[in-house]
Amino acid sequence: MILRFNIEYHTSFDEQLVLNIHGNDGKASAYRMSSLDGQHWSCEINAHRKVGDVIDYHYSVDCDGQTTRHEWLVAAHRLEMASEKGGNYTIYDHWIDMPEDSYLYSSAFT
Repeated sequence: MILRFNIEYHTSFDEQLVLNIHGNDGKASAYRMSSLDGQHWSCEINAHRKVGDVIDYHYSVDCDGQTTRHEWLVAAHRLEMASEKGGNYTIYDHWIDMPEDSYLYSSAFT
């Protein structure tokens, strides 16, 4: 099964977008994305998944080997494998930014 991830996100010249797929063991596998213009990013992954599997993932920005920015991790992206004959998935995604009132989501307010 081939998973094609696409996202539109503006980066600086020395930055690169990274797709982080969360594993069942709590660790994330990082896949570097490619872009020709620093605006439209894509990544293709060959994954061995079956019907009913779930993939949780998030995006981050990498600059010189350091993560400089990442999405809001409270609401990670989720892809559910629902098709029995689906061999290729194409995902058009968006960046989930941290909301300005994120402090209201802390345990002191909930």
